Amino acid sequence: MGLKNNDLKDTLANLISVDEFESKTGAPYEIIVVAFHVIDELPAQDLSDFLEKSFIDIVDAEKSPNPNDKGHYLVFVEIKRNAEFFDNLHAIIKEVERLSGPVDWKISPYLDDNIYNYKEQYWKNFVITNPSEYISKDDYLSSKQIQTEPQVEEDAKEFFKESGALEIVQEGKDIKIFGQTSSVTLSIVGWHDELDLMENETFKSIPFALNERRIELTRLKGILGPNWDIYSHDNRAVICRKDSHKVLYADLA
Repeated sequence: MGLKNNDLKDTLANLISVDEFESKTGAPYEIIVVAFHVIDELPAQDLSDFLEKSFIDIVDAEKSPNPNDKGHYLVFVEIKRNAEFFDNLHAIIKEVERLSGPVDWKISPYLDDNIYNYKEQYWKNFVITNPSEYISKDDYLSSKQIQTEPQVEEDAKEFFKESGALEIVQEGKDIKIFGQTSSVTLSIVGWHDELDLMENETFKSIPFALNERRIELTRLKGILGPNWDIYSHDNRAVICRKDSHKVLYADLA
């Protein structure tokens, strides 16, 4: 008998790992392995069987033989590494939610050590979908250390040079912005083109709104001055310089 709606309710953890595990059916540059975390063996096997028979274009689905250190069984879903990956993953998640009900999914992309909300778009920056561009995590981190970190510092220096800040100190991705009587610390999530960001469907799906960090945002606006627009989006700051299309998306420390 097949699974029905909500048959797997309260059996899934909310974490999904992307590209962390190696494929059994193809080379790493061909396949992305997605892993769902399930709290017990039987529902994990049920989920694996369900996905294997689903209409979604996957290569393979399989339950881990043993639990991990948290006692969870993993259901590995192998998906082709191509431009349709994100659409296929979204379709899989919707199918899983027919069995589990809504889940506040968190994404752990292998190329980054942070865990993201699934509804954010930023975790996608750490998933390589073009087989010809695939590199290992070690190579990726080496490349970022050599090329990206110096550029991040230069980007911040250029972005804030016309602001009212008295001093800007950067350590890695953290930027501390000092005004006359206060300071605000930001952690860079990413630099974006304003037009591209505002047209992104995933970004637009989350409303702009003030939140519990509005005091810090008001303080930051006061430090930077009138040439900056600052918004709250998904508990993060969107910082726009009025004379530029460049946008800084950052966490408030």
